Amino acid sequence: MTERELKVNVEKDLVSQAEEEDMEALLGT
Repeated sequence: MTERELKVNVEKDLVSQAEEEDMEALLGT
């Protein structure tokens, strides 16, 4: 795995994490 691929994966993880937190905030949990 190249360094670029690694960076893309990390960014995807951060985005999905942020989306989950947004969903929880919307649901009021």
